[in-house]
Amino acid sequence: MALLRTSILVLMFTFVCTPLVAESLTNATLARLMEISGINAQSAEFPNVIWAGVMQSQSQQPLFSMAELAEAEVNIKKAFDVDFIQDVIRGEIRSSLSEEEAQKVLLWLESDLGRKITDLEKKATTSQGMAQMMSQARMLLADKERVERFKRYDRLVNAVGS
Repeated sequence: MALLRTSILVLMFTFVCTPLVAESLTNATLARLMEISGINAQSAEFPNVIWAGVMQSQSQQPLFSMAELAEAEVNIKKAFDVDFIQDVIRGEIRSSLSEEEAQKVLLWLESDLGRKITDLEKKATTSQGMAQMMSQARMLLADKERVERFKRYDRLVNAVGS
């Protein structure tokens, strides 16, 4: 019985304390992860993408004066503060990953497939990439047969959600 109690205590200690002794994510690894993953580049594009959308709408149907546009540009830059966004993301990563886990993520990101996917994501985040996706979306949505096929698929697997 004493052996059983000792074994249970050892197991409890192992499972409860192991996460506490996991090596904390270093600043260097976090910075590398933010850069290599494309988070820095993508989040830096947020205000530009929003502004490009405003300007595209304005060119199609002018609704705002030049003064209102200037004010909107300032407000967009304030609302999509890149430093703040990156700080929040860094905090989430730091609280979610150990050094060992981050190293595994970096290993994948530095693989051929990881680099390819990251490069595509970075390109998609630019205002040109967003415009290209919108153009493709219009073309894809115009294909009624394809849309119906996707709807049938979604009903079968509930891919989009309930």
